[in-house]
Amino acid sequence: MIRQFFFCCGLIALFVLGCGGPGISAPEAQSSSTAATSAGKEAEMHETGGTSLVVGSKAYALQWADTTAASELRQQLPLAKTFTELHGNEKYYKLSQRLTAADEDVREIHKGDVMLFDGQYVVVFYQDFQTTYRYTRLGHVEAADDLDAALGAGDVFLTLNP
Repeated sequence: MIRQFFFCCGLIALFVLGCGGPGISAPEAQSSSTAATSAGKEAEMHETGGTSLVVGSKAYALQWADTTAASELRQQLPLAKTFTELHGNEKYYKLSQRLTAADEDVREIHKGDVMLFDGQYVVVFYQDFQTTYRYTRLGHVEAADDLDAALGAGDVFLTLNP
């Protein structure tokens, strides 16, 4: 009964991931080269019908990255967990099993990025910032303008639906 409740809530809501590596830095305006890089990265992502990130009663569309880790995570969905606040810019959840990491020097994080840190932490970012940490791309939340408000302060219960 409880599982059905969370599953139904998950269909209505949207899952936002957030785990943090030590990615800290002050938010900065996006430069034109950043916009071009971001556009290139979006081309590497693909949408799957109905995939969503749910926060409370708000659901967001999710584009998956073309990575092994993203594929492995999708096989574990739906995932409904409490994500922990970190650094005022991200929420994270530690998976029980490691995913296949393909870390890269991303340099810039954008609001809505969903990343894997250290092969085991799913991270949902809700602020733009620069970082020296390495992540594996999992996906990106579309239309994430209000993601920071939806996630709020502190820990948050998120659902990721297939």
